[in-house]
Amino acid sequence: HGLLEARGVPLIFNEIEFSLLERSAESFGLLRTCKDLGITVLAWAPLASGRLTEKESVGNITHGPTVAVLRETQAIAKARDKTVAQVAINWCICKGTVPIPGARTRAQAVDNAGALGWRLTEQEVARLDAVAMDGNGMYDSPDAILTFLGEPRFCKACVRCSVRCLLRCVKRCMPYLSPY
Repeated sequence: HGLLEARGVPLIFNEIEFSLLERSAESFGLLRTCKDLGITVLAWAPLASGRLTEKESVGNITHGPTVAVLRETQAIAKARDKTVAQVAINWCICKGTVPIPGARTRAQAVDNAGALGWRLTEQEVARLDAVAMDGNGMYDSPDAILTFLGEPRFCKACVRCSVRCLLRCVKRCMPYLSPY
């Protein structure tokens, strides 16, 4: 920020991965710093690459903490007559970010738009905060990649193992890619 400012170039926004399953930016103070500097945070993957939706493949998620987030999000969605995606996007809005969810279909775009025009209560945000996670983003979780791509139709165990190995290799060979 300082280097840009010294050259007269304003930093207007910062696009980061941010969701109930990857809230490291909040935990490490990046959201607060951006707010203090007047920088808008664009929340990339607010639906955690499909894990915070009602896609069929979400039912195959076995990671305990992710399941806990899904259960709490589903409970709030049911009580509010909203969808899981709408609750997840609204949580990002309540955190001061501008979520940019993806949509492959018209129905998904309409569902995403349903996150607007209302706000979670402070109590609902606190319930979600209690289960929200750091470090379970798109590039940290086999579940994320498999939910995004869809469950394989053959040898699921082999594909999951291959994805885990690939993620480990990337982390070891490219530690400089970590945003924090």
